[in-house]
Amino acid sequence: MESLLQHTRDLIATHGWSIQHVGAVSKEEFSFAYTVGLTALDHPELILSTPLPPPGAAHLLNELGGRVRQGKVLAAGQEPDKLIRGDSPPVLVRAESDELNFASALYPDSPVRALQLVLPDRRGLYPWEKGYDHKGFPQKCFGGAWSAVAPT
Repeated sequence: MESLLQHTRDLIATHGWSIQHVGAVSKEEFSFAYTVGLTALDHPELILSTPLPPPGAAHLLNELGGRVRQGKVLAAGQEPDKLIRGDSPPVLVRAESDELNFASALYPDSPVRALQLVLPDRRGLYPWEKGYDHKGFPQKCFGGAWSAVAPT
């Protein structure tokens, strides 16, 4: 574990953050990716849980990480522009950081906060909206229930 943490520290020293991918172990679980390193910038880490392959997830998280590094403050309810194609932008929602093990291990003395990037399905609907395609485009909610984190 220590060698993995050191590798993550090295990536953060070089790039400002790292992307950690967590694979699903069973069909009932979700794979996800998250940033590690934004906590040092006094910013929430970012989580993405979609059926996107790891390079696609890393691309989106790296794009947002770059914005944070340039001084942009991301917050729940924001719709990051020019991140994906389509009429419905992704949305940031509040999230729990319980499963961000690498971030917690690297920052044991700092509260690790998190935001989740939520993508719309092919019809432009979000997981908290009626008709969303949970089967075709599943996303795990890291903030409890989708109804609890939906922007108002």
